[in-house]
Amino acid sequence: MKWATYIVFFFGCTTSAFAQEIQWLEGTEINLGLLSIQQDTTFHYTFKNNTGKPVIIETVRTSCGCTDPQWPSGAVAPGEHGQIKVTFTPKRAGFHRKKIKVFLIGIRKGHTLWLEAEAR
Repeated sequence: MKWATYIVFFFGCTTSAFAQEIQWLEGTEINLGLLSIQQDTTFHYTFKNNTGKPVIIETVRTSCGCTDPQWPSGAVAPGEHGQIKVTFTPKRAGFHRKKIKVFLIGIRKGHTLWLEAEAR
């Protein structure tokens, strides 16, 4: 039983360390400023793979249908950059704060990105 505990601890630590080695180059929050209702705005979150292994984005989930993400289907090699393209279309006036969750294959915990905008 002790060995099982050590194995779980070891893999938990290595997975956490692996997840932290993805560097978001412009940060994890983007403020789009003032937008018009129904105006499509496209932007990118750029990351660098600082791990020793290729990483693959499994999925990207958003908090609403007004946020449409696109991501590379292939692996991002160590030391290389990847981008997640997001198109945001506000459906109503007011302040918007949207959550974008990025999940990598083999890493349990996702990366959380945010976007903010004011729509009029």
